[in-house]
Amino acid sequence: MTSSPSIGLWGLISMAFG
Repeated sequence: MTSSPSIGLWGLISMAFG
């Protein structure tokens, strides 16, 4: 994952994929 300021969004995606 890229270092984006929207960690909350990536957090949800990470849970969906992980």
